[in-house]
Amino acid sequence: SRRLEPQLILSTGLGATLAMAISGALGAFMTERAERTRNLKELEQAMLSKLGNSIVDRASHATVLVVATVDAIAPVLAGALVLSPFVLTLWDIVDVNSAFASSVGLDLGFLFVLGMLLGRSARSNMLLYGSIMVSIGFLVALLFILLRISLV
Repeated sequence: SRRLEPQLILSTGLGATLAMAISGALGAFMTERAERTRNLKELEQAMLSKLGNSIVDRASHATVLVVATVDAIAPVLAGALVLSPFVLTLWDIVDVNSAFASSVGLDLGFLFVLGMLLGRSARSNMLLYGSIMVSIGFLVALLFILLRISLV
């Protein structure tokens, strides 16, 4: 049986977190920018006036930056919290198996809360949405386990 290596888990997790932050920020930036540009052009056509450097234009640019920043920060915060039990193993505060269990628990908790927020947004059953998100998390984990088995 292989032993969990906290340093490997941390470096892999931090790399994935950084990749999600960059991808999220750039994806959100490009998407929001395109959407805001289109909306501004439609507004200009309706008003028969150019809105470059107007308060609407500046607010549009600011919104794009805020959305991109949030899309970068969210995975960093989530990743840092989920990986934090493994940091504690480096100082021998927590054993690696407890860190793993804590990390999985934190991750599933995040998924459940995210699902509840989506359920609230949809004005639907929050517990159902939370449970669905946790189930999706289990299915993704199972997929990775099966992929690992097939690659070994």
